[in-house]
Amino acid sequence: MPQIESAWGARSLARQRKINGARKTKAGELLSHIESGELLISYNLLSSYAYGRYKAGAPIGIVMPRDYTLVLSRTAMIPVRAGRPNLGKKFLNYCLSSRGQAVAVEKSFFFSFDRPIPPGVDAIDPGSGSGVYRPIVIGPALLSTLDQQNRRRFLSEWKASMERK
Repeated sequence: MPQIESAWGARSLARQRKINGARKTKAGELLSHIESGELLISYNLLSSYAYGRYKAGAPIGIVMPRDYTLVLSRTAMIPVRAGRPNLGKKFLNYCLSSRGQAVAVEKSFFFSFDRPIPPGVDAIDPGSGSGVYRPIVIGPALLSTLDQQNRRRFLSEWKASMERK
């Protein structure tokens, strides 16, 4: 199953990122095309990037699908060989603190099941129990991309998809 999903995902993402035959692989490029009116819609952008542009006054709208929306978990780690692990620990403690969480909510799109959707985003309330929001669980299944054979297969599919006209 991961092989099928990986191959399909590479082809699907590549198709989504082509605009008028040109490769558009970066969220910033896609958002710029939406702001200028060259594009009317883009799918599968990270909400935090789009919301940052929206808060800065870009004439864009953000809609979270009502059939299902994947919720990405943000992760942070302190490498075993970090030069100054004490600074990493302070940073992580800040991110998890009440102040750090408040700043994250204020400055970016910060999805949480226990907070309302940010202003200006068209979405179902996460507290509604609708089952629309599906978190990507951090666990061993995500490590499959670290397998070199899977990684090579995914990159090969991606490259082939990007080269098709």
